[in-house]
Amino acid sequence: MTLLKVLIIIAITLSCLIGAIYICSIFLKKSRYKQIQGKKLSRHALLHETLCSEFFRKNVFTGYFFPAVKDSNGIIRKYERLDSVLITKGGVAVLSICDKSGRIDNSKTDIWVQSLNDNIIEFENPSIKNEANKKIVYDILKSNRLNNIPLYNIVVFTEKNVELLFEGENIFVVEELPLMLRQLNHESALTLIEMFKIRQALDASKRTHSEVKTYMKRLHGKKTEFIMED
Repeated sequence: MTLLKVLIIIAITLSCLIGAIYICSIFLKKSRYKQIQGKKLSRHALLHETLCSEFFRKNVFTGYFFPAVKDSNGIIRKYERLDSVLITKGGVAVLSICDKSGRIDNSKTDIWVQSLNDNIIEFENPSIKNEANKKIVYDILKSNRLNNIPLYNIVVFTEKNVELLFEGENIFVVEELPLMLRQLNHESALTLIEMFKIRQALDASKRTHSEVKTYMKRLHGKKTEFIMED
């Protein structure tokens, strides 16, 4: 058997193996998605589990606190809770999760309007607040010498009975989100090494609610009120 034939056989075998792995991964994702749908979870928890089923679980950071304000000495003075941060091949998505239902109008830039059961409720534009959250992630990456990383400010409405009366860039209902994130993940803006370093940076910076509470009490003293966003 010539060397060429051996190489052809190896190439065909590898192609078949890769194809089989890809098909298995699709069936595994579908199986996980069905299991998730069968669980009685909150809309936030359901979104988190869906993201984890679509992507590597360690690339999904949901409900963690990250340093938001440091003084001139580099001491952290404020933490902010980020709804969810997702690392994809196309960049880092910073998600703001809105649980509002009804009809949503964004005729005004700063204040949006929710119409529900004949009630009109005004609320802050979630995209503006999430822009500050994106800046938090940017600062973490920059401090770890991770520059020029694509960052995305994404707002997702998780309730079933919500109607958006507008088309906004990077604003989605929950059913539209997985497809958009898959498309983002098919891009090649980041290498696997960059994704690993981003995950390391976020892992080192993330804190749970109890960890932040303990840190701030130790920093300011038990009788001093501190700033922490829930």
